[in-house]
Amino acid sequence: MGKTGSLHQKVKPIKRNSMKEKFITLLTVASGLKGFGLKFIRVAILVVFVWIGGLKYFHYEADGIVPFVYEFLLRQRCPRI
Repeated sequence: MGKTGSLHQKVKPIKRNSMKEKFITLLTVASGLKGFGLKFIRVAILVVFVWIGGLKYFHYEADGIVPFVYEFLLRQRCPRI
């Protein structure tokens, strides 16, 4: 026979992951990120609370709604304006 052979003997089949194996890999990676996710959520909540507290401390929020309250009271007393 020599050097000539069947094409099937020379080419190895391509190994393909099934959808189930990909899903299990995804879940494994996601479960490893659980700790990171919890820390990230805690930091995000802290940032929001500090932001809101800062707005209340510097009276930015109160000064920002003054025109809306004034306009509401004016329209309530004089509805034709």
